[in-house]
Amino acid sequence: MAVKTNKEKFHFWIYWTLLSLVIIILGYIAGEIVLLLIHGAFGFTQHDWGTPLSQTLGHIAAGAVLGLAVGLFQRSFLKKLFNVPALWIYALIIGFIVIELISGIILSQMGINRGEIKFFEYETPGNPPGESLIYALAGLVAGFIQWPILNKSFSRGVF
Repeated sequence: MAVKTNKEKFHFWIYWTLLSLVIIILGYIAGEIVLLLIHGAFGFTQHDWGTPLSQTLGHIAAGAVLGLAVGLFQRSFLKKLFNVPALWIYALIIGFIVIELISGIILSQMGINRGEIKFFEYETPGNPPGESLIYALAGLVAGFIQWPILNKSFSRGVF
């Protein structure tokens, strides 16, 4: 069933926005749990920074969980508009993995602990712009991967 009227488009946009907010929050929380499990597997407590390797692997896994949650939601929601292939979900996961890997390498070279730039840090307020940039870049990479999918299904593309 395609969205047709302006009222239907507006309702679709409202539902998309509100449900995306909920899914992102839940995906972020699930990712943080996975991050703590991986951090613990390296023998660190939640109060330890860990090593650049443990931080990078933990954040890659957390990002993959967030990407999976958002991808599953988006695919199920967008099926109302067009046939969404599984690549849609993989694009989000790949976007997070690639950017978290690059971020981990850059931050370790700069001597910055990835945990120090998290939104919610128990000792310091964190650095929301730093983590926001990482998530924005992950979304950009995922968007570039998803672009050909949208281009095949819709004739009125941006470019």
